[in-house]
Amino acid sequence: MGAGNTAMDCARAALRLPEVNSVTLIYRRDRAAMPAWPEEIAEAEHDGVQFMTLVNPERYDRDGTLTLRVMQLGAADASGRCRPVATDETHEVHFDALITATGENPDDAVLQAMGLPCAADKRPTVNPQTLETAIPNVFLIGDVQSGPASIVGAIGGARKACDTILTRENIPSSAVRERPLNTDPLEVYTRKGTIAIHQISPEAPDAFARQEAERCLSCNYVCSKCVDVCPNRANIAVPVPGFRSRQQILHLDALCNECGNCAQFCPWQGNRIKTKLRYLVWKATLNTAATQASCCRAIRFACAITATHGASLSINQATSPGFRRSWQK
Repeated sequence: MGAGNTAMDCARAALRLPEVNSVTLIYRRDRAAMPAWPEEIAEAEHDGVQFMTLVNPERYDRDGTLTLRVMQLGAADASGRCRPVATDETHEVHFDALITATGENPDDAVLQAMGLPCAADKRPTVNPQTLETAIPNVFLIGDVQSGPASIVGAIGGARKACDTILTRENIPSSAVRERPLNTDPLEVYTRKGTIAIHQISPEAPDAFARQEAERCLSCNYVCSKCVDVCPNRANIAVPVPGFRSRQQILHLDALCNECGNCAQFCPWQGNRIKTKLRYLVWKATLNTAATQASCCRAIRFACAITATHGASLSINQATSPGFRRSWQK
């Protein structure tokens, strides 16, 4: 039930289970009004997920019978989409299981019972650098703190809280360079795209935690998420020795359409368009203030590499004479 990105993920993951023969996605509006990203819908269809639109579930019986109310589109609502209007027609379909992915809201009553003060938008007040609440040593992470966002954003919030806790306990963390780095990049790349499909009993929380931990791709050491998600291949990973990360990112300005994927999915809350070394092809791209500011940051970044590692970084073929003069300064 549902037609957002989470619903598409649930449907595709369920279809990978060995005992599942088919998966049907149920939505009360039509396909054009689905809130999921077009690529998510296309990938779900490619995997074999079936779509049943303009129906709204009303009852799910123990024998697996799902009663669906046929809907029709009415006038547009506040979101700009046509409001689904119930008709007198219903029909029944049998499903062995039903997964709801229709969106959730934080339970304000529970947060208030914990003594967490909330702002005017009903979100609890936290320290943006640590995500610690007004109650010492109580941290709030994920959608309940930030509002609807991505899993990557929740992971970034968890990293902030974990670094704070480890620092207080005097335990090395990603915030401190002095720590062992024993990640094998080849092993990480072989696991990319793998989905854990083994069902874990609710009575075995430790086994579930171990399965989740095995999904970690060590973004704190082998991070190239912006390379993976760029539709135009405008970001490339360049091995540079001596840094905490094995690779540094070079942004190819001419290939970028500023879709924002690199910033959206970066677990480090970065923005490759604005903060990384840029390969510029046309002199005209240096005329904008945003590009000049980015170039200044890129110069400092590249100079740091040269000063630290003695690297010879030639930019004669990559940039305009004006940018080379800035570099030499």
